[in-house]
Parts: sequence; structure tokens; C-alpha cells
Amino acid sequence: MAGEQEGRKHLKKHVSLNESDEQDLAAVDVIGPQHAHEIVAYRQEHGPFQSLDDLESVPGIEASLVSKLRELVSAEGWHV
Repeated sequence: MAGEQEGRKHLKKHVSLNESDEQDLAAVDVIGPQHAHEIVAYRQEHGPFQSLDDLESVPGIEASLVSKLRELVSAEGWHV
């Protein structure tokens, strides 16, 4: 059981692009405060993200950053 609990500590938690506020998004190492602000502003103007690929439409976010984020964030929640 101890090994199972230790294994859980290493599981990566996905942060929701559609449910997280700027502070939560900024806490993700590769996002930071400026990108977090842009993500939330984009979401407020255009609605929820349908997929991680939608991030490439956010000003200042390039495909290379989206690639790094695939293991850290999700577009789940608030789907219409």
C-alpha cells in the first residue's frame, strides 16, 4: 500500500483550461502569469476551449508551448 501511495504522488494533475482562474493557470510552470492572463481573457471573449489545439489561437502561445502543456492541462469542463 505504501508503494501505491508513493506512486500517486508522482501522478501529474491536469489543470482545466476552462475551469481554472489566472492564479491556478499561472502556477503551471510553463504558463506563468502573462500566458495565464491571455488564456483567461481569450476564454472570456471566445468561450470555452474545445481542445488543447485551441490554445494556438491565444495571443503569444505557440505550438511548441501547446506541446509542453499537453501533459499538464486539459480542455475538460464547460463544454457546450
